[in-house]
Amino acid sequence: MMAIKKLREGLHGKVRPNLEMRSLRGPLLLLCVAGPGMFKPCQAAFISGDVLRQYCEADDRVLQKRASGNDIHDAMACLSYVAGVHDSMRGMLFCTPDQFDNGQATEMTKKYIRAHPEKLNQPAARIIIDALSTTYPCAGKNS
Repeated sequence: MMAIKKLREGLHGKVRPNLEMRSLRGPLLLLCVAGPGMFKPCQAAFISGDVLRQYCEADDRVLQKRASGNDIHDAMACLSYVAGVHDSMRGMLFCTPDQFDNGQATEMTKKYIRAHPEKLNQPAARIIIDALSTTYPCAGKNS
């Protein structure tokens, strides 16, 4: 659970948000250790919006203290994927405030997913970008 808390809080300015060159490799990095005695093989892959929805629903259950089965692993996958897109695309496709953390990005993404179920067939990264750029567009840039 501590790993989920740390991922949710993010690095708060310890990473330069406006790097000139970034890639989508960030979303591919998923934490594979879900907790003591709970290991799943690492998977590095692009996922659909529907898979992200399932992972993020697990995060909701963890937050509500109703987690079971693979929920902790899936919650970590949700947080990791959102954090990867947020960290790698920030300042290019959306401009979140300096103290905007991964937990806030995840909550905004979950809200967007609930409001736009018709977009679940799109890549998860596109959904995260849309969720964040709708509220935090960069001045003079298009996503």
